[in-house]
Amino acid sequence: MGHSPAPITLYARTEDEEQVYRSRDEGQSWQPITTGLPEAPVVSLINDAARTTTLYAMAQDDGLFISRDGGESWQDVETTGMNAVPIGKVRVAPTDPTTFYATSGKRLYRSRDGGTTWESGDIALAEPKIRALEIDPSDPATLYVGASNGVLKSTDGGTTWKASSSGLPESATIETILIHPTNPATLYTAVQGHGIYQSKDGGTGWQFIATPAGNIATLAMTAGPPFILYAGSQNGGVFRSSDGGASWQAAGLGYTPVSLLVIDPSAPSTLYAASFTSDVYKSTSGGDTWYLANSGLPAQSNSTHLVINALVVDPSRPSVLYAALSNGGVYQSTDGGGSWHPFRRGLPDLTVTDLVIDPSTSTATATTLYAGTGGNGVARLVLSALSNPTPTATPPPTLTIPFYRTPTFANDAIRAVWERTDYPVAEQQVSRSWLWGPQPMVNGMREPYTEGTDGSRLVQYFHKSRMEINDPDAPRNEWYVTNGLLVVEMMTGRIQVGNNQFEEYTPSDEAVAGDPHEANPAAPTYHSFSFGCLPPQH
Repeated sequence: MGHSPAPITLYARTEDEEQVYRSRDEGQSWQPITTGLPEAPVVSLINDAARTTTLYAMAQDDGLFISRDGGESWQDVETTGMNAVPIGKVRVAPTDPTTFYATSGKRLYRSRDGGTTWESGDIALAEPKIRALEIDPSDPATLYVGASNGVLKSTDGGTTWKASSSGLPESATIETILIHPTNPATLYTAVQGHGIYQSKDGGTGWQFIATPAGNIATLAMTAGPPFILYAGSQNGGVFRSSDGGASWQAAGLGYTPVSLLVIDPSAPSTLYAASFTSDVYKSTSGGDTWYLANSGLPAQSNSTHLVINALVVDPSRPSVLYAALSNGGVYQSTDGGGSWHPFRRGLPDLTVTDLVIDPSTSTATATTLYAGTGGNGVARLVLSALSNPTPTATPPPTLTIPFYRTPTFANDAIRAVWERTDYPVAEQQVSRSWLWGPQPMVNGMREPYTEGTDGSRLVQYFHKSRMEINDPDAPRNEWYVTNGLLVVEMMTGRIQVGNNQFEEYTPSDEAVAGDPHEANPAAPTYHSFSFGCLPPQH
């Protein structure tokens, strides 16, 4: 006579109480298992598949706890020096895989033992927080950070710092820093609202170089030779330079705001671009043509604004990519971006702000992935026994027209304005032209604005103008969504970045109507009309 199988033990985290329960009768009854857990809400619960009585619980603001007896008792997991810390950037030293750096606000964390223990210290010169972090590829003790007051440099592993902003605009807000892959004395930085600057002496002095249009959000360079420099514009488009930034040419995605650029380390003509949404684009021609590579990624919606915080390519298996989204999700692609699927592997249920692959441990069947989290320091995932996937045989069709996809309205108030003014045109209920256009040109984006939330405002561009929301908490009256002075800005080059604050640029050389200026040089440009609206010179 056979024995009845033992009842299955179940564990659950309740959504309302955010506490942990256990059932030993297959869900008929439940008991709390909280001995040793803090009173803080439990935001994630994980069961070790190999050791069924081992559980991990992530407590909000209190870090990681472990139970080795099926929840009877819990102990704090000491991730020395890095418990319950929100992380901004994570970097591993290229020449010393045991040396790690991570940022949190104005604080820099350093590990000399592969992330087992961490030490920290404030970077007193950084205001108000670190926005960029890079390590010299030839010296793990030399690193650069970018903040809202310029570039800072350390040559002793972050113990001491000095300003490294000579030649940069005053109070320069740094978007990104790029170190030349073989000549670490050559640096590039993108300064918010001011373009790209280059240093040829390790950051001692900076010089402005030719800059593509718009606010540059990201920079990337091939391992070379040749060394091709790419720039992604927050205002739309990818640009490339083959002469170190002295000159540029458009490299596609002209209407798409670009937040991240990643180059396949094994194929320098293969690029991935992330927008300020959940979209990923891929080019296998150095930017000549692009196609969407976001099948399986969560779609943008009017109620949920998703942003890709990080995008990395596995250097040993370039068909494997990882993407971290602002909603806390991490996704993996094993076919070069052809398709994506959720990928957690024990990651805490928190926003992942950065992803880094340790190149020294990356092989054809294994890799080590580090994730900076929004509230529990740096997580390490050792991924072994990985299959070696085959890239997609036939890529999707290339993008041949700019309006490849109807963007969503960035805000219900923006949609309401469009519906009030242009929906009747779309439905042919009135006989007049568009005030805005048949649809948004791009999804909503953030642009610098002094009085806005966190120094920025929500804007969305249409065929004929743009809509702006400067203060999301303002009364919902006729001034909640404003029009701005886009045409005047293009004619004068004076970009409004605050209620009474402007930045000076060159007037636009785009043709006012008809074919682009390059194809029709006789056509008037916005610059042509600048004589009538430029402010008087004193």
